Amino acid sequence: MRRGSRLQVTGLITPAEFEEDEIFDSAVADSASNIHVNSKAAAQWLAMVQAVPKGANDWRQEVVQAYVDWTSRMNGLRLPVDIEIDHDPHEWNLHYYALFAERLLDATDASFEADLKLVTDLPDEPFGKVAQTVIHSADALYFNDPARSAARPAELRTRLAQRVMALQRWKYADDPASSRIDMDSGGIVAKIMLSTYNPFNGTRSYLPPTLFDRVDPLLPAIKPLLPGGPTAFVALCTMNLLLVATRARHIDFLLEATEAWFGRSDAPGLWIDMGIGRKVVQWLEGAITEDPTLLGRVHALRGRIDRALGRLVSVGVAEAHELELRVEAGE
Repeated sequence: MRRGSRLQVTGLITPAEFEEDEIFDSAVADSASNIHVNSKAAAQWLAMVQAVPKGANDWRQEVVQAYVDWTSRMNGLRLPVDIEIDHDPHEWNLHYYALFAERLLDATDASFEADLKLVTDLPDEPFGKVAQTVIHSADALYFNDPARSAARPAELRTRLAQRVMALQRWKYADDPASSRIDMDSGGIVAKIMLSTYNPFNGTRSYLPPTLFDRVDPLLPAIKPLLPGGPTAFVALCTMNLLLVATRARHIDFLLEATEAWFGRSDAPGLWIDMGIGRKVVQWLEGAITEDPTLLGRVHALRGRIDRALGRLVSVGVAEAHELELRVEAGE
C-alpha cells in the first residue's frame, strides 16, 4: 500500500505496548478485597481489540454491546444539553467509539436509528467529543474500503451534521467573519468537513488525495452547514477539503458555498485575512485547467462564476481580478 493512500485512525497500540496486570489495581481494607478499574489501562486493552483486523475475531462487537449502557451513562446520556461532565473518559471513548462506528455502519436500519441516538442524545460537550471519534472512524472504514457502500456513511454524516447545527454555540455564533472558535465545537465542525482542528497548528483536511474521489456522496451532508454557525471556520474547512484534489465537477458546490458566505459577510477579515478569497480563486483556476469549458459563455454556470469573481474583486481579493479578466476573455 502506498504511503498516504489510506485514511488513518490514531491511538492504536499493540500487545507489546500493554501489560495485562495494569487493568486492575487491588487494595485490601478491613480484610475485604476491593477491585478498582484502571480506566486508562482498560482503554489500552480496548485499543488492542480495535487494532485486530475486523475479520480476525467475531466478538469485537460483543465488547461494544457489553459496555454500551455504561459508556453512554459515563458520557451523560439523557442529561441536559448544557451539562458539564466532571470526569471525561477520553481514552476509553477514543477506542470504544471507534468500534461503535463499525456497529453503526453495519447495523440494520432499525438498529442504526437506536444506536445513533446514543450519540446524538448526549449533552453538547460530550456529543462534540464522541462524535469526532465516530465520524473519523466511520470515514476510515468507508474511504479505505472501495467495496463499502456510501449510503450509510452519508446518512451518518447527515445526522451528525444536523446535531451540530443544534449546538448552542453553533446557533449563537456571533461575528461570521471572526476566525475564533472554541475547541469543543471547532473539533466536531472540522470533522464533519473531513478536517482536524488544532488551536496551535490550525486546521487541515485529513483526506488523502488518492481517496478524494469517494467524497462526492458525502458533500450533500455538508451543504446545510455552509451558511450558518462560525462562518469563517466553516469556509476554511470547506476550502481545505475542496483543495485536496480540485475537481471541476464540484463547481456547483463551490459556487453555492461562496454565495452562502457572501450572504453572511463581505468583511476583509473573512475574504482576505483568512485567505478564503485566495483559496476560492485557486480552486477556480484548477477547475478551469481541468475543464476549460467553464470559460465558455454558454456554460450553464457562467453567470454565477462571473458574479462570484465580481464580488471577490469588489472586496479586494487581488488574485480574483486577473482571473476575472481571463474568464471574460474566454481564455
